[in-house]
Parts: sequence; structure tokens; C-alpha cells
Amino acid sequence: MRRSLFFGGFILLALSTAAMADLADPGIKVLGGDPPTCASPVMDITTGINDVQVIPGCTTETFNFINNIDNFPKVEDHAAIIQGFVFETTLATGLTGLAATFTCSSDYFKSCLGSYNINTGLLDYVFSGVNPPDNDEYCKANNTPKDTEIGEKEGIPACGIFNIQLSGFTGIDTPTKPFNNTVITSAPEPSSVVLMLGQLGLFFGVLQFVRRRKSA
Repeated sequence: MRRSLFFGGFILLALSTAAMADLADPGIKVLGGDPPTCASPVMDITTGINDVQVIPGCTTETFNFINNIDNFPKVEDHAAIIQGFVFETTLATGLTGLAATFTCSSDYFKSCLGSYNINTGLLDYVFSGVNPPDNDEYCKANNTPKDTEIGEKEGIPACGIFNIQLSGFTGIDTPTKPFNNTVITSAPEPSSVVLMLGQLGLFFGVLQFVRRRKSA
């Protein structure tokens, strides 16, 4: 009888722990600044962007980058503006409920969407859509941005320091490998009406473009 109670309690504890593991939606954010929580050093975007991954023991993982994509231009250079990201990884298949609800947000882009394939486990996040540049997207003499563009939805400017923040990947929805990333430096600018009505089409269009480029 005592042994039965022990094993019964153990099973209840295990079930409770599993249920608690996914109380928060797993998500990804692209933010401005350099927060310290479980954070990496500031890395060049050309060398470290594929190192974004879930770190055991951290409830929030922060990976910091500087936009050096065009070698810190001192004059206006629209080609140096990051206009979007695609993050891709693989999770377990068959996830449902909160474990299959993937959120995202950004200080720099108008739209972000998460897509999970229940059959393959493929998880994609696409950040896209920017306002027209206002000619302050360049580096000052000390390699800091003329304007951080935080909250202006104009993309990430040259010299802009930003961070990729993961949270909520604590249970069966934890990726087993780092996110594979693609940086978008040029994209068509949708009108607000097209953005509102065609958000899903834009998401899958960008995604298919990236995949075709990888397979070429």
C-alpha cells in the first residue's frame, strides 16, 4: 500500500511538472539595446547570427549583435539596412496547445509571424515590412548609429546594436539545435492595406524565396 502511494505521488508530480513546462508561449523578439539577462557579448552580424539557440538553465536567452553588414558606412546607404529576418529550426512533431503557439514581436519591423508544421516539426519565424528610410541610417565616426530607429519600424540601421531574445522554450517545444537565420536586406514594401490583407501571403512568399536561394 505504501509503495503504491509512493508511485502514485511520483506519477502525479511528473504530470504536474510536464504541465507546468509549457505555461508560456515560446517566442522570439528582435529588440533594440543590449540587455544583460543571459546575454552574449555583442557580435558582428556577419559571424554570429546562426548562434541563436536555447540555453539550458536560462528562462530568457539574449543574443546581441551589431549591424556591420556593409562595413559601417559613414554616408547614407540603404543597402546596409536590415529589412527582415527568417529564423528556422526543428522541434518535435505533433505539438498542440501552448506548446505549438509561437509568438514574436519586434522594435524594427511591421510584421512577424511564426509557422509550425505539426507533421515535420519545422518552425519558422519571419520578420518583415519596414517604413521608408528617412536618411539617417548611417554610422557616426565612432561606429554608432546616427539614429537607433527603435520603434520607428524602419529596419535595423547600419551600426545598430540589437538583440534576438528567446523565451518560453522550456518543455517539449525546445529546439534541439540553433536557429538557422537568413538576413533580408531588400524587400518590396507593402502598403498598409496589402499588409493587413496579405500578411500570410507575404510570410510564405519570403519563406519560399529564402528556401529557393538556399537550395540554389
